[in-house]
Amino acid sequence: MVLWISVGLMVVCVPLAWLVMKLLVNNTSERKGIASVVFILAYGAFNGFCLNVVMPKVVASQNAKQLESSLLANPLFAALKEHDPTAFASLLYPLQQATREGASLAEVSTLASNATRKLVKVRVAQSSNESAVKYMTAYSQILTAIQNKDLEACHQFIHGGKGFDINKYISPEQIRLQNLAMAEVIKSSVRERQAVVQDADVKHLMPPLFEELARLYGKDVAMFFESRTGKTDDRRLCQMEAAWLRMTLRLPPDDAGLMLRFMVSKS
Repeated sequence: MVLWISVGLMVVCVPLAWLVMKLLVNNTSERKGIASVVFILAYGAFNGFCLNVVMPKVVASQNAKQLESSLLANPLFAALKEHDPTAFASLLYPLQQATREGASLAEVSTLASNATRKLVKVRVAQSSNESAVKYMTAYSQILTAIQNKDLEACHQFIHGGKGFDINKYISPEQIRLQNLAMAEVIKSSVRERQAVVQDADVKHLMPPLFEELARLYGKDVAMFFESRTGKTDDRRLCQMEAAWLRMTLRLPPDDAGLMLRFMVSKS
């Protein structure tokens, strides 16, 4: 497509250059040499303008259109467009705008990742307990896989890290399963939207979890409450966060769903 557009722009430059030649040079045999020079210069100017100004904008516009198709190949975004088209449009617009303005693939990917992180936080909190458990189970499996390879990467995965590439640590199949589970969360958050879980709803569930965590990690559990101050061991904190998630998933389904939705809303 881009090749044919480029060829088309080059063809358009020919009559434009010819018109300039006609306007500037009389059509006499004595001035044919001058006319040829004028034509070549005019064609070069128009062609340069097309290649350096018009073509980048055309390519960026084409990429912006293709971006939606790429997103819809992901079950997560396909579900969002189907069940909440307004939210999908709000997510898509800044990505397309950045693409039109010439943002790199890495920059657009970072924008998409940040938007997805915010989307997950909101939608899991509003979803059914069942869909929240399914999604967080897939999330936990990915977290464990990353943790087994690199504890620093584990922390980046949970809290967001510049330049973090999840594809280095897990398989495409794991990503696919997580996206499928997230698609169910999107569907649930629209069809059976739940109120955000409050502290009082899960207060009775927390003591046994903290006791178990303290038994496993001792005084390091204090990092849970200091994580916002930056005075933590990121690797140790990641181990505890992963353990807390696994323990929560072992609760009865409805209790697990409530706690997980609460955790995500507070993250």
